[in-house]
Amino acid sequence: MANSRAARNSELVYLARLQHQVFRPHEPSIQRYLSYVLEDPTYRLDQTRVLEHSGEIVSHLRVWSRTLQLGCGPVRAGGIGSLLTLPHHRGKGYAELLLNETEEYLKSEGYRLAFLFSAIGPVYYEQRGWHCVPLPQLRFELMSFELNPPIARARVRPLCSGDLDRVAELYHLEIEGLIGPEVRPLNYWLSGPSRQRGVFPNWGIEIEGRLAGYLHLTETNGNIHLVEAALSPEAIELAVEFVLSELQRAGASVIIVDLPYQHPLSEGLQVRLGEKAVVQMRLREDLLVKVLDPGLVGSAGHPIQEAAAWLFRLVHSRDSGTRGISADSDFWKTQSGYYWRKDAF
Repeated sequence: MANSRAARNSELVYLARLQHQVFRPHEPSIQRYLSYVLEDPTYRLDQTRVLEHSGEIVSHLRVWSRTLQLGCGPVRAGGIGSLLTLPHHRGKGYAELLLNETEEYLKSEGYRLAFLFSAIGPVYYEQRGWHCVPLPQLRFELMSFELNPPIARARVRPLCSGDLDRVAELYHLEIEGLIGPEVRPLNYWLSGPSRQRGVFPNWGIEIEGRLAGYLHLTETNGNIHLVEAALSPEAIELAVEFVLSELQRAGASVIIVDLPYQHPLSEGLQVRLGEKAVVQMRLREDLLVKVLDPGLVGSAGHPIQEAAAWLFRLVHSRDSGTRGISADSDFWKTQSGYYWRKDAF
């Protein structure tokens, strides 16, 4: 008989090696997974869950303690990551058993919502009572465009750890009113797991000597990828021009934008590029949620419950016979739900 339990201290290095072998064998060491437990200020040993059969660990997952913003209020949520089963034990239902028992653990610890990111698509989890929350992603493909004149970059500079307080302040202002983003305490930004995932943004926009916004830009497969932005209104135009200058510098023609559809930077890019770019939206379907506390969506008239009810309507919706809400639906132009990509574990 298989039973779940918390990991022991003596098992953490073995479990880090196991995760490295399964998820990131191309990386040179197990440091990422050691950092996840040794350098996470929220980590407790019972957040590493294992399933044991006949004295052998056969499955593993990690619980991440998170606070999500639903409307104007925080909700304690348990993230589930690194779910795996040893290759010679797959197909025996061990992962499902560990997942189910972890849900009971989360309830006993007072988590009101569970969420995870699936690398195998949503169907496996949907069959087990989870609900996909699709997130919009914009793709701009430039047909013909030249910056004339090139942007003056004097007010855009690389960020450093000394900017942390202002970056955190900008982030807090950015997520006000959004449904779903993580509430990031100050010690989250530069923790070991955040360094491994590259949470801290790389570009800051200064206006009159003060940081007025930040951007997180990467180059992925020859494209410019905008993965996060927090901007005061006066910084938006400069941010648009800087993104385009980075596109020009990289010799690329595609911008991938992981921002809420109605984000002012997304809108600014659409206005700036006009007919010179083809804009497409797709829905990422790797985020899944499960409500653990029925009271979260059980009553109306409170902003947290109303936001959770919005989430519940979203995950149960059907649009034109497709699962969830289609990419061409006007829903995405009016709703304010989002989860920043860099927070995914």
